[in-house]
Amino acid sequence: MRLHIAIAIAVLLLLSPLARLPPAPGSGGEALAHEPGPGPLAFDNETVYHGNLVVNGTRKLVIRNVNFTLFGSIIAKDHATVIVENAILILNLTEMYQYNITMMDYSNLTIRNSLVRSASDVFLFNLYLFNETRAYFEEAMFENSLEWYGSAEVVVKNSRVRWVTCYGSVVVNVTNSEVQIALSASDNARVWLWETRAAMLLALSRATLVAVDCVVFGLGIRCYHDATVWLINVTGPDGAKPDISFRMAEEAVAYVAWHVRSIVVLEGRPVEGADVVVFFPNGSTAARGLTNEHGEIAFDLLECVMRPSGPQYVGNYTLRASYGQLLGEAKVEVRGNVDVHIDLLATLVITCLDGDGEPVGGVRLELSRLAPQAPSRVRTSTTNASGMCTFVLLGPGSYVARAYLMGVEVGSASPIEITSIRVYELVLSCAINDLIISVVDQGGSPIEGAHVVLALPNGTEIADASTNASGTAIFENIPARNYTIYVEAEGFSKASLEVSLEHEDQLEIIKLEPVQPERPLPPTSLLIGGIIAACAIPLLAILILKKRRKAGTGGAEEASTSS
Repeated sequence: MRLHIAIAIAVLLLLSPLARLPPAPGSGGEALAHEPGPGPLAFDNETVYHGNLVVNGTRKLVIRNVNFTLFGSIIAKDHATVIVENAILILNLTEMYQYNITMMDYSNLTIRNSLVRSASDVFLFNLYLFNETRAYFEEAMFENSLEWYGSAEVVVKNSRVRWVTCYGSVVVNVTNSEVQIALSASDNARVWLWETRAAMLLALSRATLVAVDCVVFGLGIRCYHDATVWLINVTGPDGAKPDISFRMAEEAVAYVAWHVRSIVVLEGRPVEGADVVVFFPNGSTAARGLTNEHGEIAFDLLECVMRPSGPQYVGNYTLRASYGQLLGEAKVEVRGNVDVHIDLLATLVITCLDGDGEPVGGVRLELSRLAPQAPSRVRTSTTNASGMCTFVLLGPGSYVARAYLMGVEVGSASPIEITSIRVYELVLSCAINDLIISVVDQGGSPIEGAHVVLALPNGTEIADASTNASGTAIFENIPARNYTIYVEAEGFSKASLEVSLEHEDQLEIIKLEPVQPERPLPPTSLLIGGIIAACAIPLLAILILKKRRKAGTGGAEEASTSS
């Protein structure tokens, strides 16, 4: 698999114009700390050696202060050390793959302030780093070469490499250097590039490639397979965004990020030690840190996540700075490097007190700016158990605060003048009192267990309680306004009372009248007998009346006959 990948890269690059270009000039893109590679090299000492140089064990090969031409290869193994310092090392190839530098088996290679090249512009020499080899290149330059990094660790500083392939589980750090043709990472390689120019970057297999403050001036960045690429402030030579493409990509992903510098100020002065939190659009935390003595802190924030299916943009952030109780906030859309200034603004702390001067929790406060020409944004907050709530990010101006409890306005303060950036404190006395209900009988004795309901005049119930052994029910911290009290207790008639709560610990006494006992019903048999008697008496009277009438009629008839 590794061989197939290397062949594919080689064919791709050989067909590209970059493979035939001379080393990239220093112009274009952002300038590096200084031009990578060694300074001018000239040596009176010239040495020519025929044959391979082989070192092993604890032996050391040192090529220093010399113009060294080698008709052979350098091979190090078994913990050997090779040092090339202040030298020009020329491998005199006359055919392809003739000579190389091979490091293996825990050997160490150091190249410092030196040029290593093939004598031929056609036949390239190979640098192989195998088997836990460690390599350190500083102010080194490679020409007409292919570099294969498959070792444990490679560090490249202020150098110019040509064509680099990183594979296996190698860890590579490249700083302030230049990649003339291409750098590829495959397998499980992990590669970091800092302030480096590269003609082309490739990530394959499961490799991770991170580039920070780099310039890609050639064919861009290509992602293959399941590779992961991080690009932080990576541009083209003209400062534009580099070309990023996906080839044969399955789960490959590229993260594009930029430097965001936050500057926190308090009335124009930088603030050291301010806590700056960066939030994603969904409110989750993206980054956090403290400002330095210049009031600054830098973050690397994502612009987008790129996948074969297309980019997903992330770059809208909220930056919030806090310094004690002072807060500042700014929003930023990340599409490149950007500076964000955060001005700390004033804070207003309001404490709500009831009629006893005690703090009241659960009071909703509304704060708005006094703006006669245009409606102002209304900010809301609710007091905690200590009766306090906080309003932040307040600019200079006049404000009005209104307090509400159970939907009833219980207090207000206006105007509240914010003239400078500091913490303001306001104590607001609210029309919130305790109402005491005493339920007694007609003799004045307390009634325990009576159910007391507190309702608004429209009948909406807002609280209820039961009287204690003293016949008392207390409704604490309720708005001062009109209420209706409903009371009921076993053995007493229901009662109600209209009250107007006007002061703290207001006492209302409600007397209940006992329920009048009802007369007992007669027995069922007696009731039935009464019903029968009530029906029979009229019937009997009718029969007697009819009998009398009949008797009177018969006597008249007898008198008529006698006559």
